Amino acid sequence: MAAENICPNCGASNDPVFANCLFCNTQLIKVELSTLSSEAIIENCGLWIGRLAGANSEEGVRLSTGEKGLLSDKFHQLTIGEVKGYVDKYMILLETRTIGNPSLEGILNRMNERYKDAVESFKKNTKNYWLIVIICGVAVLGIAALSIWAYNMGWLNIKK
Repeated sequence: MAAENICPNCGASNDPVFANCLFCNTQLIKVELSTLSSEAIIENCGLWIGRLAGANSEEGVRLSTGEKGLLSDKFHQLTIGEVKGYVDKYMILLETRTIGNPSLEGILNRMNERYKDAVESFKKNTKNYWLIVIICGVAVLGIAALSIWAYNMGWLNIKK
């Protein structure tokens, strides 16, 4: 299980690098990041890289509180900049650990590659999103123009 910091106010699970609870904004008990195990750093870094890879520019990343609302789960929205910031924090922690433990160098290199791939995946998701929006817009305009043309030609029998 990934390392976490439980909010003393709402009980939500937060990442150890957070200063405040993402869900209620309560100041969290500071986690000494140097006490995190290398495994926890690697796992949390991988989680943030995965979140970045699946994000798009419009929605960013949604983190569920695990709490149920009336109609759906409650969540907190993060921007892409915030997600990249958390990845960077973990990458710096991993780089620092690698200095004292050269056996982590291979893992650091793989995480750097995954990070680059995630950034590319994000860019692709963003391009696809805008391509779909443009195609839908053109389709709607085309249908509207066709309807107007058919009405003017008398092919549509709309009663007034």
